[in-house]
Amino acid sequence: MEISMRVLLGTMAVLFFIQFASSQTHNFYIGGGYNYPTSSSLIGQEYYSETKKIYGSFAEGYNFYGGYSMFIGDNLGFDLVYFHLIGFRYKRYEIIQSAFFSEFDNSSSIVIPSLILKTSIGNFIPYMKFGLSINWITLKIRKTSASLYIPKIEHKYEGNNLVGISTAIGVNYILFQNLYLFTDLHLNSITFFPTKYSYYEDGKLVQSRDINMETSFPFSALDLSFGIKLEL
Repeated sequence: MEISMRVLLGTMAVLFFIQFASSQTHNFYIGGGYNYPTSSSLIGQEYYSETKKIYGSFAEGYNFYGGYSMFIGDNLGFDLVYFHLIGFRYKRYEIIQSAFFSEFDNSSSIVIPSLILKTSIGNFIPYMKFGLSINWITLKIRKTSASLYIPKIEHKYEGNNLVGISTAIGVNYILFQNLYLFTDLHLNSITFFPTKYSYYEDGKLVQSRDINMETSFPFSALDLSFGIKLEL
């Protein structure tokens, strides 16, 4: 009897959700853009006649994404989007005792659930989003030398389920009845605290260990993007 009641309640919940979802407006969209860092820290040094400190961020790079929005009524909705940062490779020379060539590359996957508010002004539909970002980040810092006797070195930092704050403003432009072009400005505010560190020499793993709040990297960025949206 208890199992039958659970099955009945579960079936009713599924039917209610299907009925609720079918009565709402649904948007599916894809887009891409570029991340512009909003914070920086010391990320390296150049050694020539004098030492030059390099400040920057590891959050820069191209990204693409896909998302889904469901609206309850005309103005309020729920949005879920997946971002992937392709990354940006930065190269520099360092001279200590011999010429070193240093570079880094980064990548991240981000899932952002948020509330979305919109309104309509003619063919334009401005909107705002407020939510949290869940980030999976990988950062690799490599150093090679002109000398054959010095191994190629790689420092790899990884972190999962890092939570940040996400906000966005944007506007849809109606092309046809259910098809839109859109552009938005999206801020993801987060500091990357790696949870795992790995050290390689000539591509071979030398050391790997868990780390906790031992180091941090700036990863906040402002993304300007464009895309296309379909309403069902």
